[in-house]
Amino acid sequence: MLLLITDLILGTSQQDIVQLKSILHQSRNYLKLDYKLHIARYSRIADHCANYGLSDPIEKKWSEDCDHDHDQE
Repeated sequence: MLLLITDLILGTSQQDIVQLKSILHQSRNYLKLDYKLHIARYSRIADHCANYGLSDPIEKKWSEDCDHDHDQE
């Protein structure tokens, strides 16, 4: 969907559109291939903890407390 939207951006050079599409493709591949190897339901690394990352800090009905510390990087 985002790739289709890039063609609709007015006032952007063709070179910029090609670069944007390349960045979107690389981002998709990272999320699809690399990131899923690191994500876990519970992890002591905050960026890898799905429970922590998907919890809403404001709306409590959309959050779940972690029973572990995020003390690793």
